[in-house]
Amino acid sequence: MTQDTADLIADLATSGVTTRGLYDVHGMPADADLLVWLHGESASGLQEALRRFQREALGGSVDLVWSSFGVHRRAEF
Repeated sequence: MTQDTADLIADLATSGVTTRGLYDVHGMPADADLLVWLHGESASGLQEALRRFQREALGGSVDLVWSSFGVHRRAEF
């Protein structure tokens, strides 16, 4: 991981977005090389984190080819 990416991950953590991991997914799907797993309190916070990853991570060489959002709620019991 490059220093700019490590700095970005640390900065995102202060805004409530946790980077759960960076995973090598080369060839799964065919047009992606890296999966960035983010966890946060709001969709808007995650969208901003994705924008920042595209601009700042890995020397600005990140192209978004696929994304997905999910919702997790605390159990009722």
